[in-house]
Amino acid sequence: MFKREKKNKIVEDGYTTATIHYHWCSVKERDCKKAVRVEENIELPSYRFAHLCVNQTVATTSSGSYSRLWVQFSFERQSGFYMLQIFVPATLVVFISWVSFWINRESAPSRTVIGTMTILSETHLLTGTNRRLPPVSYIKAVDVYLGFCYLIVSLALIEYACVAYATKKHNDQAKKFKKTEEIHAKQQQPRLPAPDLLRVFQFLLFNLIYWIILLSLAGWLNTAAQDAEDEIC
Repeated sequence: MFKREKKNKIVEDGYTTATIHYHWCSVKERDCKKAVRVEENIELPSYRFAHLCVNQTVATTSSGSYSRLWVQFSFERQSGFYMLQIFVPATLVVFISWVSFWINRESAPSRTVIGTMTILSETHLLTGTNRRLPPVSYIKAVDVYLGFCYLIVSLALIEYACVAYATKKHNDQAKKFKKTEEIHAKQQQPRLPAPDLLRVFQFLLFNLIYWIILLSLAGWLNTAAQDAEDEIC
């Protein structure tokens, strides 16, 4: 959960500090943070109000020194919206792409449709998420997660293309060398191949590493922001 801070300045350059000096309520009389009242029933869809900090400064310009007040609002990002709208759907699409591995390799239309639809779904999630977020020049954490999910569903479709080619080549060789029905039946026995289990393990391992790093960075950033805010306030 990351923090966002909004700093508002009350600027008055009409009178210098020799004429007027602004200040918040005295600390001896009451808490300075009570100088700004925040309505408790106001809610934001993506953020939760954490706290605020007030202070006064003196700005020096070519025309003189001026007293200024500022108030800083701190907000914590609501993670529930992003979990339900981005991360959970992206994970489910990856699981759906694995369904094609249990479909008969001869059912080309079914496996192709599943692979194509999962790629389109991940593309829609990736573009829709970036459309809702402000444009930046660096890679975001959500881009890493959605990009990895997009890579998985793309590899699933590419893997089926390789399997279809290998199956066709195998069938051509079987007809050429006239293999016995016993060998053919043995090859067609249903089983859960080891690569399927490895695929699931790799995705779970990625999620474990991703969330550990993300939460660690979030905690470090929140601690650094809190320390900087304590120094100012």
